[in-house]
Amino acid sequence: MGNAIREKAAAGIVWQLLERFGAKGVSLVVTIVLARLLDPEVYGLVAMATVLTSFLEPLIDSGMNKRLIQKKNVDDVDFSSFFYFNILMSISIYLVVFICAPFVAGFYNNQDLTAVIRVIGLNVLVFGVKAVQKAYVSRNMLFRLFFYATSIGTVLSACAGIILAYKGYGVWALVLQNLINNSVDTVVLWIVVRWRPKAVFSFNKLKDLLSFGWKFLVISLTNTIVDKIRALIIGKVYSAKDLGYYDKGNLFPDTLTSSIEAAINAVILPSLSKTQDNKSSLKQMLRRSIRISMYVLSPINFGLMACAEPLVSIILTDKWLPCLPFMYIFCIRNNFTAINVLNQNVYTATGRSGLYLKIDMIKKVINITLLIICMYFGGIIGIAISILLSTLAYIIVNTIQIKKDLDYGLFQQLKDIVQSSSLAVIMAVVVFVFRFLNLSNWLTVTIQIIVGFTFYVSVSAFLKIDEFEYIVDIFKSLFLSKKLIQRKRK
Repeated sequence: MGNAIREKAAAGIVWQLLERFGAKGVSLVVTIVLARLLDPEVYGLVAMATVLTSFLEPLIDSGMNKRLIQKKNVDDVDFSSFFYFNILMSISIYLVVFICAPFVAGFYNNQDLTAVIRVIGLNVLVFGVKAVQKAYVSRNMLFRLFFYATSIGTVLSACAGIILAYKGYGVWALVLQNLINNSVDTVVLWIVVRWRPKAVFSFNKLKDLLSFGWKFLVISLTNTIVDKIRALIIGKVYSAKDLGYYDKGNLFPDTLTSSIEAAINAVILPSLSKTQDNKSSLKQMLRRSIRISMYVLSPINFGLMACAEPLVSIILTDKWLPCLPFMYIFCIRNNFTAINVLNQNVYTATGRSGLYLKIDMIKKVINITLLIICMYFGGIIGIAISILLSTLAYIIVNTIQIKKDLDYGLFQQLKDIVQSSSLAVIMAVVVFVFRFLNLSNWLTVTIQIIVGFTFYVSVSAFLKIDEFEYIVDIFKSLFLSKKLIQRKRK
């Protein structure tokens, strides 16, 4: 990619990482406090309540936000048309949530869920107002604005959630914390983003957005259905406590890895869109993104597996130890999700939503088939394993098309990630050995983190691993650019 795009992408990733890790960091602290104050059943109830809203949330932007990011020429009419359509859709969707809440509660044989669903469903209205600003920020790569908005919303909601939990509000502490977080985030984003809707609307513009976006809407809806159907099955067939363990099993893997994935994904899509007509640049950017993602994610996921048990005991207490099997599975799965996201971004950036939809439908068939088989033979653990196997299968399906388009297939991608993955596994083995020293959990985890980080960085520097040197160069260039700006101001 060109130097201008490269520097803007690098700066964008840094801001996205600050935003995601800042938000996730505070959320993790809040979750830890709440997990100590609340029982697993409470988390299970919230997971049940969010199933309905999760099914309907993709309808809010109808996939049009991706078109606003990908489209070469966009004006205020596009954004305004998207905004007004979105407001209408979010109001309609909330009415559906409000009406269907008693039926969902009846499905779970828990009428207390009716009020919970109706309150947590208010997030749908919030997302409807926020969607256009998010699309504007992403298109223009103004990711520092996300940082401001998310930071304020996360801190304020954290305080509210902890106070409510301490006062004994139980499930409402989680519900209101989530609603306050999204509401404050949206208000701040509207304050810091300069764009405002104009008194214009174009059905032709809307038609263009919908013609591209409806395919991504279908993909998003089916993704949500396939993902949330697992929570629905666990909540119905097993118990709220089991669903709580399942949900918490993904707490640390999601907190540590999804922030990096989201940061890279948010920046890579607009960056790819700017080079969509140059296959050589697309391949180069995709390859670089996959290698860096795996270099950063692999030590986090494998290292987390190595110190999972003492970490859960320290932070969540022993009552949450049954979540460990799920945690191991999600660590492995989350290590490879970035590869799929990055490969899929090529279809989005080049405007081939139809191809994206066809490939996604194939993957959904694989997903459901694996879910049925794994659940039959493995029960609730099998449900989690089916997610891992589906992720690995998705890599194969995605790379078949990428091989045709960019001559960058499965074996080439595996070859690109084998070095960093192997080093991460070796690091995890070294870290795991410290479990046998019979030290306190606090001391064990502290030593594991220090040794793991030092080992991984030192070996990377010694072997002169390309990804390590690339990351170092990016931070050097950002630091030097900042110093030059400061000198010019003086």
